Amino acid sequence: MALKRKLIFSVVFIFVVHIACGQVLQVADKKGDWTVSIYEYDKAYTTIEAVNLRNRKNIKIEGITRLDPRMYWLNEDILRIDFGSAVAPDISSYFFSTKYEKFSNHIFLATNFVDLNNELVLCADTTISIVDIFNAGKSTILILPHDIFRAGCYWFCIGKKTKFDNKTLFLEYLVEGNNMDTYKIKEYEIPK
Repeated sequence: MALKRKLIFSVVFIFVVHIACGQVLQVADKKGDWTVSIYEYDKAYTTIEAVNLRNRKNIKIEGITRLDPRMYWLNEDILRIDFGSAVAPDISSYFFSTKYEKFSNHIFLATNFVDLNNELVLCADTTISIVDIFNAGKSTILILPHDIFRAGCYWFCIGKKTKFDNKTLFLEYLVEGNNMDTYKIKEYEIPK
């Protein structure tokens, strides 16, 4: 009961301080000891803040220029935070891990295809790549199939049956030269 009162007091206190400093709370979520909040400054900048209420650890990412955040837990450990359109290829994503107690770097054009076991995400823009979520700069650009539909952004060429399975990526892709509903699947070994 005392922990619940401390939690309520802490959240209210943080909210009051942020309002006094000109911030507006956009979204907040809690999982275990962690509370993750997203604040908007002056309708131009966004801050993401994760607070561990048990050990009082506070982690922030400040100065994000994207608005309209959405966040959701992928599992008990990993939170995904998206900015931008949910249906167009302009998504900027951040991930937060309670296990590592850190945020990922900014990941541009992350798709919904995430390998939670290996902490990887499939990204698609002018290339298609597998990005290690919590190891900054570690990514693998895939050699595209010769018959993939040629596009300025490959986001639209990835099919719904794409999946990660046991250190393998099964990439469903739109085929060039056929009608817009012809897909094939290519298998890729996930690099170590």
